[in-house]
Amino acid sequence: MIDDRHRQARRTPPGRRPRPGKDDWVHAGGATSVRRAHAGRSITLARAALAVGTVMLACASCSSGGAASTQVAPAATGTQPSTSSATTPAPTSTITAATTTTGLEATWTIASPGSMAADAHHVFVRTDSGQVERIDPAANAVDGELDLHSGCQGIGEAAGSVWACDDDGIVRIDPSSLQVETRIAVTKAFEQGHLVDAAGRLWVLTYDGSRLVGIDTTSNTPGDPITLPIRGTDLAAADDLLWVVSKADDAVVLFDPNRATVVQRLDGLGHPGTIAADESGAWVSGRGWTAHIDGSTGTIDRRSDSIGDGTASSIAVGGDSVWIPSTARFLDRLDPATATSLRQWPGSITTGAESLYAFGSVWIAAYDDGTVWRIAP
Repeated sequence: MIDDRHRQARRTPPGRRPRPGKDDWVHAGGATSVRRAHAGRSITLARAALAVGTVMLACASCSSGGAASTQVAPAATGTQPSTSSATTPAPTSTITAATTTTGLEATWTIASPGSMAADAHHVFVRTDSGQVERIDPAANAVDGELDLHSGCQGIGEAAGSVWACDDDGIVRIDPSSLQVETRIAVTKAFEQGHLVDAAGRLWVLTYDGSRLVGIDTTSNTPGDPITLPIRGTDLAAADDLLWVVSKADDAVVLFDPNRATVVQRLDGLGHPGTIAADESGAWVSGRGWTAHIDGSTGTIDRRSDSIGDGTASSIAVGGDSVWIPSTARFLDRLDPATATSLRQWPGSITTGAESLYAFGSVWIAAYDDGTVWRIAP
């Protein structure tokens, strides 16, 4: 999740259209595309056939280094929710992989895409313009949208539902119908982009990030706030524990929310802003560096001092690799054993991007570029 300086910088001025997707994805002679009107804007799915002169995502290997209005249900806390709009678009053509060289499977032009989450059937993209976009990975098509009328970032999947935030709290969404089921009056801290599930609860950073609230995913009831020793920027789940990263306090904490105790703490990393858990610990990243923290000792056991984008871009873990988008290098695939780059997709992202590993692919959502890419490893 990016910090507020990046978010302010990337907001589209009134009347200006979002930037289109990168032309480098398109064959020099043109692209096969499907265009349709969708909630007042155009969403384009383009099949790229890379030709001579293509720059973006020319893969390089590295040896080392119309919407129906819907009244939502009242919240469990007694807060009366506002009306949201759900849209189901017409089916679109299937987009297949562009070439085995680039690994590009599909690209979508979506205004200001941000945090992403996935369930067993779909990928969900939260946008700064207020929508939750649903992508069917089998058809490579945007097949639904929910307009929450709020640019609040933050999304996650837990207990068979999609969870997001709006101006009044946390909303629970049915992923099939894209209807808001309930709204819980918990105000999320600004920077948290990932709503995570641990110990049967959805966890939300509140206040300035120094308080933690768990929402019971069975009753939709929020628990009492838990005070953290740091001002959290974002969260990652590790079974029943939570990793909390703090850019403001230059620290990472492994926290037990059931006992409200610190399990591990590491300070002085270099203002980390993003975090992702794996089986043995967590990956954290700051400006120009990425490191792995051993969960059993609370120490760094692997580190790269050349790859990392701080809070501008997130980390994804999956497919036996660590995936890091960045403004300078577009995308790196790191060896989790050595923290060295196994492969780089050259290119550029304007201000930063969110990443997700799901359905055997890497998903990149670049805010100011107005683009979501799906890339085959």
